[in-house]
Amino acid sequence: MTAITFKFFCQNIIIDTLNNMDPAANLIGYELGLKIEREMKLPDYTDTQTLALWAGEMDAYYRYAIEEFGTVTNPFNDRHGFFKECTGYNIRVIVSLCSSVSDRLNERFKVSDIKDQLIKEVMSINEVILQEVY
Repeated sequence: MTAITFKFFCQNIIIDTLNNMDPAANLIGYELGLKIEREMKLPDYTDTQTLALWAGEMDAYYRYAIEEFGTVTNPFNDRHGFFKECTGYNIRVIVSLCSSVSDRLNERFKVSDIKDQLIKEVMSINEVILQEVY
């Protein structure tokens, strides 16, 4: 059995959150990643073996966050908090790469109107390179 990647995990969190979002949700493109991050449901526990598989992506986030923001949740003192922070940021990067959102960056839209297209775009992301997101 092949282990899932952190990227695939994040993509599925986005899809689950979109599928559970209020169909009447109406917002501006730059708000969608933040809304998904706020509403995402993470498992209460992620096993050490899975986290070890994702260590490269988690380390990349840690180094990026320290360099860009100067602070990050300490993964040794608050493993779940760091996992949530890292997942949330990666989710915002993935959403920002989707044209159905970036084309509506400052335009109000109903999330349910673009949900199917957005899910296709989210699943077509092959690589997540950490960057500034909106």
